[in-house]
Amino acid sequence: MPETMPKSLVIIGSGAIGSEFASFYLDMGVEVTLIEAMDRILPVEDAEISDFVKKAFIKRGMKIITGAALPGSTRARPV
Repeated sequence: MPETMPKSLVIIGSGAIGSEFASFYLDMGVEVTLIEAMDRILPVEDAEISDFVKKAFIKRGMKIITGAALPGSTRARPV
């Protein structure tokens, strides 16, 4: 565990790893914003799972932004 925690954190990408880190930091009391380029978080998972996790994250206080493009980003599809 880090010695100090940031007040807030932005995580870009809501695949399994991004979502896991977002959940960890949220549990540690950090204000987390999760940004995803696709139209839903966990985009390679079943839509029902994605919706369930999104609702759970929001209920816990996470801010989620989907369908977002980053300025200067040249990728047209998720990796």
